[in-house]
Amino acid sequence: MDTTAIVDTRPEKFFSGKEPDPKLKRVGHIPHAVNLPYSLVFKKDGTFEEKRILQARAYSKISYNKDRQVIVLCCNGQYASSWWFVLSELLGYKKVAIYDGSMEEWSRDEEPLEIESEKGR
Repeated sequence: MDTTAIVDTRPEKFFSGKEPDPKLKRVGHIPHAVNLPYSLVFKKDGTFEEKRILQARAYSKISYNKDRQVIVLCCNGQYASSWWFVLSELLGYKKVAIYDGSMEEWSRDEEPLEIESEKGR
């Protein structure tokens, strides 16, 4: 797939819409986004996870194509920086950007949102 990958780094409960994020006006995620929670970047001791593990996580959700455009986001851009760093600086993806307005901006407007429980209906 050559389209842009949208990577939502919020916890799965917020991404899926199972729980509302108290900072946002609406629940759910940007259509076609994938979820790679920022917490998956780190080990329990707070250090970065091993490169091979990070690579496997990225490949499973984004692709092994390091020329693919990737946009990472979270609630307001703060936590997305963890995956931005891993993808661009550790794993060598060439076109990684942070959507700095992230879900605060997206959910404020009437932009479409998906909720996991509604998929396939």
